[in-house]
Amino acid sequence: MLRFFLIILVALPLFASQDKWYILSHDDGCIDMSLLNRKGDFPHTPTSPQDYAKMMQEQGKSAIVKENPNKKIVQVKLGGTKTLFFVKEELCHNLGN
Repeated sequence: MLRFFLIILVALPLFASQDKWYILSHDDGCIDMSLLNRKGDFPHTPTSPQDYAKMMQEQGKSAIVKENPNKKIVQVKLGGTKTLFFVKEELCHNLGN
C-alpha cells in the first residue's frame, strides 16, 4: 500500500506540469479551446496546439506548428491565410485573464 502512495506522489508533479492551453485573441484575450469544437467537427476538444494541428491534418488541411523557445506560446498556421496563437494558462494569468 505504501508503494502505491509513493508512486502517486512521484507522478503528481508530472501531471501538475501539464498546463491548460488557451487560444490567444487580440480582442478577447485567452479563450478556452472548447471553442474550436463548438460545431463538433472533431472527435474531441483539442488539448494542445499539436493536438489541434493533428486533427486539422487528419481532415486533409494544412496545419504547421511553430513553437516559441519558451514552450509557452505556439503558433499553428492553417493553409497560408490563418494563424492561431496558443498560450499556456500561466501566461493568461499574467495577462489578467
